[in-house]
Amino acid sequence: MDKLTFRNLVVPLNQREQFYISHPEQRGIFYDQMPQLGNFSLQNFSYVDENGEFHLSIAQRTWQKEGWNHAVFYDGQNIQRSMLNMPVFFNKQTRFSEVPLHVRDYLEMKYIYAGSCTAILGGKEVPLAAGDMLLLDRGSRHRILPTGENDLVFNFLMERSYFTESFIQRVSGAGVIANFLANSINDSAQHDAYVLFRTQNDVMLRDLIESILCEYLDPGVCAASVIESYMLLLFIEMMRCYQRQKEREGREQERSYITEVIDYIQKNCANCTLKSTAQHFNFNSDYLSRCIKKATNQSFQKLLTAARMDKAAYLLLNTDEPIYQIAEECGYRNLHFFYQKFREAFKYNPSEYREASVGTQQEDT
Repeated sequence: MDKLTFRNLVVPLNQREQFYISHPEQRGIFYDQMPQLGNFSLQNFSYVDENGEFHLSIAQRTWQKEGWNHAVFYDGQNIQRSMLNMPVFFNKQTRFSEVPLHVRDYLEMKYIYAGSCTAILGGKEVPLAAGDMLLLDRGSRHRILPTGENDLVFNFLMERSYFTESFIQRVSGAGVIANFLANSINDSAQHDAYVLFRTQNDVMLRDLIESILCEYLDPGVCAASVIESYMLLLFIEMMRCYQRQKEREGREQERSYITEVIDYIQKNCANCTLKSTAQHFNFNSDYLSRCIKKATNQSFQKLLTAARMDKAAYLLLNTDEPIYQIAEECGYRNLHFFYQKFREAFKYNPSEYREASVGTQQEDT
């Protein structure tokens, strides 16, 4: 299956989605028909416990094999029995359907292919936009609010057995991904975590996802091996997206700090020093100096002098204060040094600057 064919198949509303539009009261029917505890064998299957909590197993694909079409990609989809025996399973989030709070015995990834959706994780709403990838550990509880016609979400459901030791070793350089997967197969670990990847619509990641789903929906020779290879590349690309995301956040955080630092310097230019400013922000002086230089291409002292000169110019134009007093208010005890710095900044000495400004104002009137 080529990717254009794939898009033309999965984007239009299927019969189940059209049914939910015209029968909104039936949007939870998939879960309403789930077996109740005590009415069947619990072995590797989905059920509702005595507290009404939904427990989902990857074996829900058995329903797919028997013809249940809740989460198929498109009408008339041919579900390959050989693919159903894989430890990884793919489906499309059925648009408009209700997805109640539930717990799973498998790992899950949600990829927002188009539009958006909202997940409830730990009681908190987490908005997801196109290109985002949500990786959920087994045992974590979450729900998904109903999606709309323009929202398209693909689910990757993965049994613990899928992540063999060799697979994890192959992504061992992928930092948070490898740690997450290693934790997921550890029975003694707590399983309620998730990682959100803001991929910024990474082109390679989207291409890998489409390649996986094309192979899954129309398998060729050695399809399982092809999908496994794509999955390995997918996890590596997710880690690269995660690293880029953290780098962006770091730069934004650094810019935020620098903005606050510059504002502090301007407001306290009369008496602040590099040391006092660093202490105010709980930074090391050398570290703050490097950050300022990197962000502004200027030294702390140049920023401080510029702030003092701006303040001096304002006071000269808007007050009748004597120049020596203005110099003191701007942090200069040496009047000669103040004159020197002011002339370097404005090409006039302070009295000339004030006189020139007064003359300009008189001409304007």
